[in-house]
Amino acid sequence: MTTLYEKIGRRYVPVFERWHTACDEDQMKLGTFRLTYCYTEGGRRYEYDVTPATASFKAAAMVAKDAMIAAMKEASRVKPSGTHPFTKRQLKILERFRSEMEAAGGLLPNVWAHAHPYEIAEAGIKAVEDYKP
Repeated sequence: MTTLYEKIGRRYVPVFERWHTACDEDQMKLGTFRLTYCYTEGGRRYEYDVTPATASFKAAAMVAKDAMIAAMKEASRVKPSGTHPFTKRQLKILERFRSEMEAAGGLLPNVWAHAHPYEIAEAGIKAVEDYKP
């Protein structure tokens, strides 16, 4: 604890006391907002500075990150373009091929670098976080 004194006449009178805690280094500027997110029961808390315009999206995106990753994986899977008519049997074969090739890691060339859906979701959240209207 730190006590600040002010000299009044010949005496020093305590005017302010401050307890030293771990959060003393975590000072916020006037007008800032903080979003706190805990990913699991008893888990570590993460805090992010946000603006009122982006707080609701950021909170929703953090909660739905796993669903976003799954949706991005599904959306990025190769599929027939629709320009060529396929029979039901051919579509079934193509779906099986797509699933087996994806499991074997053979749908995309190895010489290219690809962003993982997790990295894409993080980039989307960071873009909203860094957005300055």
